[in-house]
Amino acid sequence: MNNPWSKNGVALYPPKYPVVGQSRIFNALVNFRQQFSEKDDLCGFFVLVGDWGLGKTRIGYELVAESVGRIDEWLLDPKREFVAPNTNQRVLEPQFADHILPLFIDYHSVTDNLAADIWTPKVACHALTLLIEEPGDLRVSPELLGDLQAALKAKGVNLADLKQAMQSSADWKNRLENAMNVLRPHGIRYLWVIVDEVEKPGDLKRNPDYIPGREVEEEDLALRVH
Repeated sequence: MNNPWSKNGVALYPPKYPVVGQSRIFNALVNFRQQFSEKDDLCGFFVLVGDWGLGKTRIGYELVAESVGRIDEWLLDPKREFVAPNTNQRVLEPQFADHILPLFIDYHSVTDNLAADIWTPKVACHALTLLIEEPGDLRVSPELLGDLQAALKAKGVNLADLKQAMQSSADWKNRLENAMNVLRPHGIRYLWVIVDEVEKPGDLKRNPDYIPGREVEEEDLALRVH
């Protein structure tokens, strides 16, 4: 069996193996999904807080990997711990069958001029833009973006139409609504925007393989090697 851990302790995409355990997070995510879809809320937040290396980014990758068919299920043990029923031990269904499109973006790329009243539509639009334009920041895995692009095309979504819709207004809320008008006919009703926090140098120094002066290099290298 190959070593499932990356050399620098940074989560990589695509994940080689499913998440093992983490039933509390799994159950919370399932509950969030169910409550959100039942209430048809306009916006909701699910926050993961933890130290470096605890798997926050890995959970985000798991959600995308489930949706695009990279991962089938979480490895959970219902005999030893409670696991949300009727889930097939997965949070999201493949090929967006649950009408949810997960997106991925790193926090530092969306912090400029981010007013509270436009936070959600602006971040969502930035995340969608990564799918239709060549990303300038390799902190978001190109392979992850490629998987989402392929899955959207398989659903019949024309990415050129999506791009045109998002460029038709200067208002972020209108841009997002225009984008959803393109996605809804193909069964996508919700966006889950995974905003990944960039690790601070102090966090990276906890890594036993840390080399002074290579904080950014380590993160970027981990995302380029696929």
